[in-house]
Amino acid sequence: MTGRHATLRMGSHTLEPFPIHNGTPQGSPLSPILSALYMANLLDTATTWRHHDLTMYVDDGAIFATGHTTKSATENTIQGYEIVLDWLHRNGLDANPSKSKLMVFTPPTCHPQCTGGDIYGA
Repeated sequence: MTGRHATLRMGSHTLEPFPIHNGTPQGSPLSPILSALYMANLLDTATTWRHHDLTMYVDDGAIFATGHTTKSATENTIQGYEIVLDWLHRNGLDANPSKSKLMVFTPPTCHPQCTGGDIYGA
């Protein structure tokens, strides 16, 4: 992890190689290990959440939330997202808003007989 250099190319213009003083190389087997160690505290925080959960793989994460209504599930998701953003900020990191998406899944509107019975516990 020492003596590394990078070259930046934009279109047909290429810069001279420059030294890289920190970080791990792209694709390094060390990256997921370091990420897991660094993010362990955030994942531990998520274990106390109710009705939502955080799952991570290296530098990608997903918040899963449930609720009795679409609105409550969305609010649970936003609450988790705000906690994650705060933790990231306090630890010198940021989320990329352009890669953040909210997806809502709702139960099918067909009659309970279509699914073999009432699966919602109501």
